[in-house]
Amino acid sequence: MGKVQGHGTTGSDESSKAKRRAFFLWNRLRQMYGTRWLDQFGTEPNDLWIRAVDDLTDAQIKLALERLVKEGGDHPPTLPKFVELASKPASSVRTTYTASPPVDVWQKVANQVFHHRLKLSLAGGKMMVPVDRSAEMVEALRALKARYGREYGSRPTDLSAEAVQAFQREVEAMMDRLADDA
Repeated sequence: MGKVQGHGTTGSDESSKAKRRAFFLWNRLRQMYGTRWLDQFGTEPNDLWIRAVDDLTDAQIKLALERLVKEGGDHPPTLPKFVELASKPASSVRTTYTASPPVDVWQKVANQVFHHRLKLSLAGGKMMVPVDRSAEMVEALRALKARYGREYGSRPTDLSAEAVQAFQREVEAMMDRLADDA
């Protein structure tokens, strides 16, 4: 069972491409989840992940990554959950929580910045924060969220557009600094 090989390609070419795509995804997920990803799944994709990623299109992988960012969950997806996010139409994707989660406005804004940054990175634009700096990014973001929460509150009705924009700029600057310093 496997993909039909085109003219001029060999099985090892297909295998190499599948591994490159899986490692690309692995790095993105490590950037998103940091040590949680590494602790749960290790530093390299196993054969099961490589085969699953090989069965997905680039557009499906991008869609799953975007959905993970929008979901904003703290826990990495399992392989079945990732494939579900990549394969299902929006109306049939289950969220990871059953009740409405409390709104963390600052996390939601940070997720939007991260989502935008991920799109730029996938398109070859701005770099994501390197994996070895992801823990530093998480700590810097946690401190930034705490400061803005103290200064402006965390309920959507408490916030001005200026406060949200200032927070977005600071998150972008932090990500730029961490990516550039690498």
